[in-house]
Amino acid sequence: DVEKLRADQETLKAQASQKEASYNQLVDQLSSEVSQGQLQVKQYKDMLSVDIAEKIFFDSGKAKLKKDGEAVLLKVGEALAKFQDKVIRVVGHTDNVPLSQGSPFASNWELSVSRATSVVRFLQDKAKLVPERLVASGRGEYQPVASNDTPEGRQKNRRIEIMLLDKSMVD
Repeated sequence: DVEKLRADQETLKAQASQKEASYNQLVDQLSSEVSQGQLQVKQYKDMLSVDIAEKIFFDSGKAKLKKDGEAVLLKVGEALAKFQDKVIRVVGHTDNVPLSQGSPFASNWELSVSRATSVVRFLQDKAKLVPERLVASGRGEYQPVASNDTPEGRQKNRRIEIMLLDKSMVD
């Protein structure tokens, strides 16, 4: 029993070391974008998350990718391509400000889903990631990371999260 526990402990240490190496590799590859404040890379339990400010990718109330955002997203796609064993989940988030009258979106929720879908399509079409690894979803205004009471807080809440998940978590 003691030998089995030691073997299990060594396996867990190796897995932790591999996860840390993956995180460091992703951060290194995207270091210029991280240093410019265009994105953040976070590690949380069994996943890596790349958070990207919405203003880099989209004009206010729109879901069409901006040219400047495409360049950053292409670099992110190249980095993600190295993680063949991961599912890539793209999540759109908004603030709680109602959309303007005449918007093609019924609510912030639809806008967040449409933005996530735009990112997924770009990753598939331009970064050549296989669609079986991609998942698009939207959270609208319902998962804020800051208060919506200030312009700065609302800006933080308008974001795209790209998460690398173990396939077992998705299944």
